[in-house]
Amino acid sequence: MFSVLATEPVYGQNGNGNNGVKTGTINVAASIAIPTEVQLTTLRNMSLDQQLASRGRVNIDPVTDSRSGLLRAEGEPNALVQISFVREQSLSHMEGGAEVTFEFVIAGNEIEDQASAEVLDLENRQYSLNEDGEYYFWIGGEVNLENASRGSYEGMFTVEIEYP
Repeated sequence: MFSVLATEPVYGQNGNGNNGVKTGTINVAASIAIPTEVQLTTLRNMSLDQQLASRGRVNIDPVTDSRSGLLRAEGEPNALVQISFVREQSLSHMEGGAEVTFEFVIAGNEIEDQASAEVLDLENRQYSLNEDGEYYFWIGGEVNLENASRGSYEGMFTVEIEYP
């Protein structure tokens, strides 16, 4: 945020019938708020373990499961933001070749309290950052590992946060 302070001359007529002109000054202040960027910080990575699979599928509930990932967004205090994300992403085998598709489910909250977080949908809705400019995301979802090759997989999770 920055402010501009300007001093300009103001002209007016003397009210007693004289044609004299008096001058004075008036201070004009203007301020413009420019939204800051939103910073995302990973507080906890998501933990997937095939041993926890039920019928070949691993499901992580972002509201109740401690294995969910945790992100913190930081921006302008009390600002309204729009949140969007990619629902499905491919995870690639680190040694190449194999892929699995992960379907993300995201929960969010103004406070760092997973149990009271709200599952976010893809509709174009506004959310509010808290008084410290923070918003928390718990990242979960489901992946089918039934036909997956052994080894490690990696991929990206994309979330977009913007000021309307």
